[in-house]
Amino acid sequence: MYKKILLYTKYSGDYMYLSIIIRTIFMYFFIILVYRIMGKKEVGQLSIVDLIVSILIAELVAVAIEGKSNIMIAVIPIGILVIVQILMSYISLKSIKFRYLIDGKPTIIIKNGKLNFTEMSKIRYSL
Repeated sequence: MYKKILLYTKYSGDYMYLSIIIRTIFMYFFIILVYRIMGKKEVGQLSIVDLIVSILIAELVAVAIEGKSNIMIAVIPIGILVIVQILMSYISLKSIKFRYLIDGKPTIIIKNGKLNFTEMSKIRYSL
């Protein structure tokens, strides 16, 4: 009897599946909350920093859903990433130099209805 209880831990058998289901549902709603806090942006408006934060969050969520460690191991770094992202967005909004440093200068590839092939080649953009 003791061996059955010992082997039937949180991470084996039915408890493992229940743990994965609960972690997945929790992380789903947590990520919705995180992205609402970070602000609304369409995919085409994402900067390189937004993309990096999204990839890091996805990796942390995958680790949390796996269930090999405490879920707070993922929640705390995601919270830190959100705070850093909000601060960088705010600083970027207030400082043009910082925005250019993080996001780069915008490139105009269509001017007066004509394609600017020189600028397109600089940013390695092709048709």
